[in-house]
Amino acid sequence: MTTPPSDLRKVHMLLTYILSEFDRVCEEIGVTYALYGGSAIGAVRHGGFIPWDDDIDVCMVREDYELFLREAPALLSEGFRIDNQASTPRYHLLFSKLGLEGTVFRSQGEVNPDYTPPIFLDIFPLDTVPEDEKRFRSMCRRTWWWGRLLFLSGIPTPSLPGMVAWKRSLVHAVTRTVNLALRATQISPRGLYARWEKAARAAEGEQTGTYADFTMRDPWNWIVHRDEFVPTRRVPFETIEASIPHDVEALLTRGYGDYMQLPPPEKRYNHEAAVIDFGPYAESL
Repeated sequence: MTTPPSDLRKVHMLLTYILSEFDRVCEEIGVTYALYGGSAIGAVRHGGFIPWDDDIDVCMVREDYELFLREAPALLSEGFRIDNQASTPRYHLLFSKLGLEGTVFRSQGEVNPDYTPPIFLDIFPLDTVPEDEKRFRSMCRRTWWWGRLLFLSGIPTPSLPGMVAWKRSLVHAVTRTVNLALRATQISPRGLYARWEKAARAAEGEQTGTYADFTMRDPWNWIVHRDEFVPTRRVPFETIEASIPHDVEALLTRGYGDYMQLPPPEKRYNHEAAVIDFGPYAESL
């Protein structure tokens, strides 16, 4: 199941509204962000969203990320909320969401019975990579372990796009078992997150000028050098402007290869929305 085109257009409109608010608050606080991943590709290749995409990703270095989380709640306009480990019980993710109250965007196959996500923008922290390769690899192993356990504590049957049915059934048998075991032992999501965060921030304060996204399974493929990241550049994004990394071409080429080439139709994935509720915004879209 993919998001219907009529709903996708409405999702894009609300996501642009969320990004505009995020951009405004970041400027007011004085923190730097950049569009990330598919959102950066969309900005460069399409001047906005990748046509079939249904979310927005941004990233910030850890210092700015923590400052934003401290100060943004008092500055956000009415109707916005921030979801993360600190604000949301049994939250299963490693990053924060800026979403709209009264809306719902639930992906097919990724149902956490204790958390209903809004229509949202994802905010990813970038953490310092140490100069020592062995330390970095150790950080990658530990963040992978704790991050995957945290995710499975909330999602018993993760979405596995492109996987054949029999393999998906086998994987889901394992993931359901892990989910049940974590709940039976009463290991809290916040406890798992604390262990992940300790590993991700192990090199914090070291002036290496290199960062990585440890929320990913493969942080070594999501390396960001400071001189590639800042100063950010302003570019059109749909009806507004947003920030992209200074050398976005280098970052996207490293992460995706020829990112200007459209993927074949069978590889044009999105979050396969199962439930979308536009809430108080339905009448105005």
